[in-house]
Amino acid sequence: MARRCGYRDTTTGRPCEHLVDSTGRCAAGHPVARVPTAGPGPAPAQVAGPGAVPEVAQLVPPAHRVRALMDAALMQPDCSQLAPGPDVLADPARVEVLLAGPAASPELHVALVQRYGRVGAWLVVGAAERAGGRGGGPAVRLVERFAGLDATGLTALLDELEPPGAGAGGHRLDATFAVAARDRSPGAHRAYMAALLSRRSA
Repeated sequence: MARRCGYRDTTTGRPCEHLVDSTGRCAAGHPVARVPTAGPGPAPAQVAGPGAVPEVAQLVPPAHRVRALMDAALMQPDCSQLAPGPDVLADPARVEVLLAGPAASPELHVALVQRYGRVGAWLVVGAAERAGGRGGGPAVRLVERFAGLDATGLTALLDELEPPGAGAGGHRLDATFAVAARDRSPGAHRAYMAALLSRRSA
């Protein structure tokens, strides 16, 4: 069944609603979830009931967790307004409690991914790693530095988390999308649009 992009324009707030293709991007090039395919290893469990979101298993590889989080965000109604703002994300300890503490909810994870895209999914993973005492890795560094990173720094971290040779690609677009959502400035939005146009013409 065809799916539509759930991301909203960082300036106007209007939903995209372009169809999502099998490469994991909508017709406008937004970094959204790919259609899940069967593969080796454990799959994330499903939560039954109306409005439920997939639980992301703690033991699956981080990149698979990111994919599951992005699939969950795409399948759910827009709740991006519930995502923590830049002031909260500037405090790694608060991020850890919100996203990986006892009161953390799948709905909040979905909201973060809907607002910040792939970077939001990695923030969820990084918060879990930080809470588990696995400091020093790129996902934890993302949690601890997100508020001050520009698009170049975010792109470098995403390349470290998902090497482009592994088929991830598009990290400049993912990074500029997150910065535009975080900063909501004309300059950040122009950088995102430039990355989007570059991606579409590639």
